[in-house]
Amino acid sequence: FVYVLVFFRLRPVLKSFSDLRLKWTRIVPRLEIIGKLFSIRDDDSGGQNKAISHFSNLIEFRQVSFDYPGTQKSVLRNLSFSISKGDVTAIVGPSGSGKSTIINLLMALYGPKSGEIYVDGVDLCTLSISDWRRLIGIVDQDVFLLNTTVAENIKFARDDASQLDVVAAAKKAHAHEFIEELEEGYETNAGDRSVKLSGGQKQRITLARALLRKPSILIL
Repeated sequence: FVYVLVFFRLRPVLKSFSDLRLKWTRIVPRLEIIGKLFSIRDDDSGGQNKAISHFSNLIEFRQVSFDYPGTQKSVLRNLSFSISKGDVTAIVGPSGSGKSTIINLLMALYGPKSGEIYVDGVDLCTLSISDWRRLIGIVDQDVFLLNTTVAENIKFARDDASQLDVVAAAKKAHAHEFIEELEEGYETNAGDRSVKLSGGQKQRITLARALLRKPSILIL
């Protein structure tokens, strides 16, 4: 009876240790991923890190090829084109044709396997990537808004922006009208996962956020 009583008393403790071991096996891989993330250094792609403060003329893709690791097929092969400042350029094609890859290369998220990308005659891989990305405003297809006010969501692009700047950006994005009709206007909370807003409204607010930076290049 004593042994049985001791066993039942120890059983919850042993079960807790077992559960802890299982939880630990799930947590460790996640901690490793987080550790790798924090260990990444912003080395500006290892180039000469030339400063760039403005975009004034031309973006050129010269014989650019690219394939993703572990794949046999090239996504891009000897792609060449140029975009002048002030141009509106549409990149169209079926799924998997490389549209997003072109944008990722332009954002310097990847480097070309071969060929070069030039900005105003300077190889992109030699530029300061942080400087380059400051010149770009981007609106993804899948937008993300924070669980805070509409004004704060727009100001996320620029902490020093005034309320007048926020309103001006919203007007350019044709978002000012519907924002004014919200319960508290610009102080309306977007809600968790911006459930209080329609898909089109979220796109407009994200566009206003991109325009607030007054980017030299706008990617939609």
